[in-house]
Amino acid sequence: MNPTRLISTKVAILFLAIGMTFASFLFIQPENCQTMCIEPEQAPCPTGACREGEQKAGFPLPVLQDQGTGSSPTSGWGVLGAEDLPNPLYFLLDVVFYGLLFWLVWQIIQVIRFG
Repeated sequence: MNPTRLISTKVAILFLAIGMTFASFLFIQPENCQTMCIEPEQAPCPTGACREGEQKAGFPLPVLQDQGTGSSPTSGWGVLGAEDLPNPLYFLLDVVFYGLLFWLVWQIIQVIRFG
């Protein structure tokens, strides 16, 4: 394999990994949070409510997480919003995870293709 093709393959894998990391933000758990749960810790939350910091987005590591009551407007407590900043370390680790996954698939294709 020539060096130009090798570099373009690595760049393609990097872009795919970053794209999959952003796409994983659609994986929100729990997904039905609209308000903050104010019930005691041992009591279950009503449907549609989450505790502070409970709602997360991203896979396999939660890049976005509800930051709680300190930085959010009251309507954003218990829910992910624009005020909840991403965790850069988890973002990087997710990119590495997806990059390794795409690299492994590429290697398997190369083995099958060239025997």
